[in-house]
Amino acid sequence: MNKLKIASLFAGCGGTDIGFLGGFSFLNNNYKKHPTELIFANDNDPRVCDIFDDNFQLKVIRKDINKVQAKEIPDHDILTAGFPCQSFSIVAQNPLRLGVKDPKGELFFEVCKVLKDKQPLCFVAENVKGILSVNNGLTFPLIMKSFRDCGYHLVHILLNAYHYGIPQRRERVFIVGFKRPEYLDLFCPPPPVNKQKNLKANPMK
Repeated sequence: MNKLKIASLFAGCGGTDIGFLGGFSFLNNNYKKHPTELIFANDNDPRVCDIFDDNFQLKVIRKDINKVQAKEIPDHDILTAGFPCQSFSIVAQNPLRLGVKDPKGELFFEVCKVLKDKQPLCFVAENVKGILSVNNGLTFPLIMKSFRDCGYHLVHILLNAYHYGIPQRRERVFIVGFKRPEYLDLFCPPPPVNKQKNLKANPMK
């Protein structure tokens, strides 16, 4: 079986990429390796880049995302992107919660740039819960429309890290996009490991 190729934007320490690759143990559960291969990763925070490089064979490209050209990124099947959350977070009020009125809040457009050029089979984008309400609730529909305009059919879901064995109540919005709309019906959110909550995704075809 040919491996699915993954490109990672705003890679951070690589947590999302570990999930896609598999082959790790967590809470006494062993997760098998997936037929995937990480072929590109980008971030520009030297601290997280050091951690990434210590844990992956692939070395992260240390470069401002605004200066990354789509042609520099190899063709891939899956794009991951945990774009910056500071402009959306309800906790971080200094600076103010400006949403897309802040340069960091516009960085999801860099994800769109790659999607339009590379057209991977699917993508996963992640951000804080506050993205749903920032700018009087106007930002999230704009982001979803921008992803749809790249040619994707979308589903989004709000997950709490606490339900997956993390000792923190961190809520995160995951946006999943597919090139083929029939895959929306096959998408199943991961079941909570502590069995405390049933989850339902929110399709936006």
